[in-house]
Amino acid sequence: MSYENVNSKTRISTPHKLFYVDNTQETCRETKTFLGNAGFITHCYTNPYDCLENLFSKECDLLIVDYNLSEMNGIEFMKEAKILLPWLPVIIISEKGDIPLAVSAVKEGAIDFHEKPLNNDIFISKIKLILDKHHQENGPILHSLTKMEKRVFAFILQGKDNKEISVTLNRSKRTIENHRAHLMKKLNSRNVAELLKNVSQTGLIDFMK
Repeated sequence: MSYENVNSKTRISTPHKLFYVDNTQETCRETKTFLGNAGFITHCYTNPYDCLENLFSKECDLLIVDYNLSEMNGIEFMKEAKILLPWLPVIIISEKGDIPLAVSAVKEGAIDFHEKPLNNDIFISKIKLILDKHHQENGPILHSLTKMEKRVFAFILQGKDNKEISVTLNRSKRTIENHRAHLMKKLNSRNVAELLKNVSQTGLIDFMK
């Protein structure tokens, strides 16, 4: 997998944090260099389960996943990732750029699909557009929440109650209640129904479909 040099027009001023998942170490190293040269902070994983474990502990603005993973395919992995972070934008890439696969990826929640080998300038431009659009639509909401509030928020969107969330996150029920109260106040919602109504207007709720 080879990459062309990224020209100065594709460089970004604000470093965004990307997660990249691929089977091979070599591809991960090349991709990290390629995206790093464009100004992105990139965490690469060859094991999708390692990536899932880090989605909450490390900030991630965009997830890029190769379809041909060994443990599961890229679409299956994307579904697992969106259980944790429903609003996380995901790009699926694949050496097989057939239309049915692309349609399936987007239908299941991918924000875009790209065929390998990647055209660097086009791919970087697409990433920038996706991040800009996602920030404009959801940035004010997500950036107002702490890391733990985002976790609780994600589980609320899945329909989990405080007890279920406390067990999953290994926190006391009282702690979860406090985080829930804080995020509800920040999102100007008195109850879950009002919360869902408010976030649906931003497009966040669409990630659950």
